[in-house]
Amino acid sequence: MPSTDSQRIEFANLNARTVTSDFGGGQITSDGGVTLLGEVDRMYRVIERLADCFTDYRDAEKTEHPVVDLLRQRIYALCCGYEDLNDHDRLRFDTLLAAVIGKDDPEGEDRRREADRGASLAGKSTLNRLELGKAGDDADSDYHKIVADLDAIENLLIDLFLEAHDTPPTEIILDMDPTDSPVHGEQWGRHFQAYYDEYCFLPLYVFCGDFLLAARLRPGDVDATAGAITVLEKLVTRIRARWPKVKIVFRADGAFSEEGLLAWCESRNVEYIIGLASNPRLLAELQQEQREVASASEASGESERTYRDLQYRTLDSWSRTRRVVAKVEHLPGKVGETISAEKAAKAARDAEVLERQAVAAEQSARAAAKQAAAEAAAAQEQEQTAAAAKAS
Repeated sequence: MPSTDSQRIEFANLNARTVTSDFGGGQITSDGGVTLLGEVDRMYRVIERLADCFTDYRDAEKTEHPVVDLLRQRIYALCCGYEDLNDHDRLRFDTLLAAVIGKDDPEGEDRRREADRGASLAGKSTLNRLELGKAGDDADSDYHKIVADLDAIENLLIDLFLEAHDTPPTEIILDMDPTDSPVHGEQWGRHFQAYYDEYCFLPLYVFCGDFLLAARLRPGDVDATAGAITVLEKLVTRIRARWPKVKIVFRADGAFSEEGLLAWCESRNVEYIIGLASNPRLLAELQQEQREVASASEASGESERTYRDLQYRTLDSWSRTRRVVAKVEHLPGKVGETISAEKAAKAARDAEVLERQAVAAEQSARAAAKQAAAEAAAAQEQEQTAAAAKAS
């Protein structure tokens, strides 16, 4: 296996072919798709407008990487599959990525510090300062001098959606759903979610078709609906300010079928389609449909289904009766979730007891919280009185 030079290795011949390896290929990247990202980004000015949502308190004369470049570097890398900041210790040498970001010197030969030459992009420490900036940081902060306006970022997502339509649509559907964001350390806010079988955060997302309209990071121990009304209020208000006549439909799964959210939609003229879990009271109402669909399915050998409108109200949690559309389905050879009248009556009694216990527990928790707040106020008043007496 003789070597002809330091960049080329020639192997033994394979039949009539010569096999060589050559390491003199110059600058090579496996992320050519980043060029398409750059074209789309500049077409719609997404990251340029995102950069306007940040305040940069750094000394401009000493800054080599403006906010827009830092955002492009981080976001393009995420799109290419590089999730960790540590990845940028290598990516900062990527000439193509630097060129797409817009660096005039993509090879980094003109960097101010000699130690940085050859690396045209920011390293993980600089990007870390961007990501960890928080409200209250300013020019006097030691490290985190780039501060995001979170409200402006949320508004930008909505504005991009609105601007993508030449004419207002007659109807839009807002899909809301939480999902898991796994964590692998001891981050504050992590919680073990049995449904996802992992430690995670529980962010909340809202989509309209392919458009992301809201993304709110939440700790992992919150209820699925935590913050949902606040998010919807912002979305509906901003959308109707631009499209006052649009019909808005809110769609979510059964976790969102709680009174506060439903009542908010009704008071704001927002229609909703919310999943509702099966329960003995609903099943008892559908016994005849279950028998008919099961009989039809066994006769045809195919799956059969039917739908029925119901007027339904929970025992305590809902303030009013609401329309429920029930789907009854039967697969041939399968035993569905049918229920006898006797079993339905017993299950309904059990459900009533459990629901009333849940309401009582919630009332007790509120009373305990109120008492704790009163005791804390009394203790503070005593401290203030003691301090005043000592001072006098």
